[in-house]
Amino acid sequence: MKKLDFIFVILFMIVLIIFGIMFITSKEKEYSKEEDRLLANRPNMHFFSRETVAGIEQFYQDQFLYRNTFLELETYLNTKLGIYEKNNVYIGNNDYLFEKTKKIEYSDEFVKYLNQFYKEHNSLNMSLILIPSHITINPNLKENTPIYDEYEDIKDIYRKITFNTIDVVNTLKEGNKEYEMYYHTDSHLTSYGAYNVYLEYASSSLLESYFITDFDILKVTNDFSGNLIRKVHNFNSKKDTIVKFVPRIEPVLEIEYEGNIIDSFYFENALNDEYMYYYFLGEVPLLTITNKEAEGEILILKDESANAIIPFLTNHYYKVHVIDTNLYQSSFSEYLENHKEIREVLFIYGLNDIDNLI
Repeated sequence: MKKLDFIFVILFMIVLIIFGIMFITSKEKEYSKEEDRLLANRPNMHFFSRETVAGIEQFYQDQFLYRNTFLELETYLNTKLGIYEKNNVYIGNNDYLFEKTKKIEYSDEFVKYLNQFYKEHNSLNMSLILIPSHITINPNLKENTPIYDEYEDIKDIYRKITFNTIDVVNTLKEGNKEYEMYYHTDSHLTSYGAYNVYLEYASSSLLESYFITDFDILKVTNDFSGNLIRKVHNFNSKKDTIVKFVPRIEPVLEIEYEGNIIDSFYFENALNDEYMYYYFLGEVPLLTITNKEAEGEILILKDESANAIIPFLTNHYYKVHVIDTNLYQSSFSEYLENHKEIREVLFIYGLNDIDNLI
């Protein structure tokens, strides 16, 4: 062995030993702030099994020294090699991240459930809004990035639904020419995108919509890192700005959830958490919003894609009942039976989330 090779082997072994000692003596991390998830702990070694081996592997992956640095380096090197997809997220132009679109696997089951629900409650006015992915509205992608055309899925679902459907794709495309409808780092609508969806709903429901000039648009934070950042591990990416639309003639509201009564559907504490999107309506299974200056009651069955849209609707109804169907554990039909004042039902779901509902 050449002397240079020998020195290289010795240095490599020293580095391994140093890293090994640092790894053994370092304190285990329970939570990743950047990824907003719990990290794997040291597995129980009393029983050796396939699960134990998998646990050891996950433990080393999660507790590896300088893990975030290496994950960011991996993303950086991939982009230099022309690889712009990681964990079902595309890295696009101008600091945009896009959730990868895919064919909806359980669309027929979704349609069947909604049509059956309408059949059981056909005395109520029902509407469905499907929120498209950002990539459908603003495909600001690297060259030759493959895209699945989810708009065909949206139109197919709407054709099969037996009650009112509201197509917001073209509205969002038009709105995106002037304002950003989606965040750079998150899969959800911005407040501007939510406002455009509201306009389409108001038009369909014959509501007198508010002009954009009827609102003061206030900056909430410019330090928002969205849910797509965690998937591509680009933790130092450009941050997004969250704004809110406040009516210049602001109604007095009463919001009730989990036994609490508050006067705002904006959860200020969320701005201190890792995922600030829950500033809009929080993360609760059920809340009601009462506006004594309006009339009528509506039930909104939704996932979190609707959170920024709902504040606009509270200007038009005496009471808005909001159920997050991913969190609510009781019967929706039973809820309607117990609240006979409700005469409208609105479903709002992100298209990419449908498979998680079934």
